[in-house]
Amino acid sequence: MDQHQRAGDDPIRVVIAHGAPSGRFALRMLIDGEPGVEVVAAATLATEAGRLAREHHADFLVLYEGLLAVGRPGVLPTSCALVILGLEDHPAAAAAAKARGARDYVLWDRAAEDLPPLLRGATVQPFAA
Repeated sequence: MDQHQRAGDDPIRVVIAHGAPSGRFALRMLIDGEPGVEVVAAATLATEAGRLAREHHADFLVLYEGLLAVGRPGVLPTSCALVILGLEDHPAAAAAAKARGARDYVLWDRAAEDLPPLLRGATVQPFAA
């Protein structure tokens, strides 16, 4: 069963990671308000986020790309998709995120529109066309 084929009413489990309290708060507000989606943990470092994703059997790890400058989340369970939130609106940014193991790259300024549907299995454009 993958993260989009949930058993019964099990929520989609998400770990969020951002170095700033305001960033974590913004992510929590975006995700916690979505039916069927639950933030199960929040981290300030990429390494901590990876550990929490493993411990909580998360379906998604939503990680601000700036955290990758000081660490990596490590090996995630195959059922956990890494989503990197970035600032650069360019195809090379999405390619770099994928090279770092991300399944998806979401622009911060589009997170409110793109992140909730992505967590439910929709495909989003990683940059403006």
